[in-house]
Amino acid sequence: QDASGSLFIDGIYLSGGLSSVNFSDLERVEVLKGPQNAYFGRSTFGGLVNLITRNPSDTFQARGNAEFTDRGTNNFDLSVEGPLFGDKVRGRLLLLSNRKAGQYTASDGGTLGDENTQSITGTIYATPTENLWIRLRGHYQEDDDTSALGKVEEFPFLDPPSPKAISDGYALLAELGAVDEANQLSETG
Repeated sequence: QDASGSLFIDGIYLSGGLSSVNFSDLERVEVLKGPQNAYFGRSTFGGLVNLITRNPSDTFQARGNAEFTDRGTNNFDLSVEGPLFGDKVRGRLLLLSNRKAGQYTASDGGTLGDENTQSITGTIYATPTENLWIRLRGHYQEDDDTSALGKVEEFPFLDPPSPKAISDGYALLAELGAVDEANQLSETG
């Protein structure tokens, strides 16, 4: 079932959620009440939130943020922006790392609820003429989170059965008349 409202960044649908969005280059937030289906698609009947990022600066700037907590949270972001080719092309590179330690310990000693996100975002803004602007924005992100169940490495009860167990199972089904000698289901089975 589709949600009645959706989240967009610069008019592009964001299928994940708001939890791992970097707000360092945010210019404004647009909240549009629904229905907005004609412009933004079927998941916007109830409206949408459109996060608008700012264009890179025409002067060199560097910004950084860091957050540390006693519960194992470490968040960093770094932004570098400025002119690339005179006053016609400028760019921004934004790096983000969010790490949150899990708050629970599993019976096997592992940690439950770990969150780990790294992302890189690049923006190029060009104004080749007075009446034309071009903006290219790329984003790459990796999330490595554990669920409330933790990272389950192995399910021994889901191991494939041995050939002997399969053979014994067919023999039992044959005794019951559920399969014939060629291990095909019988009409009575």
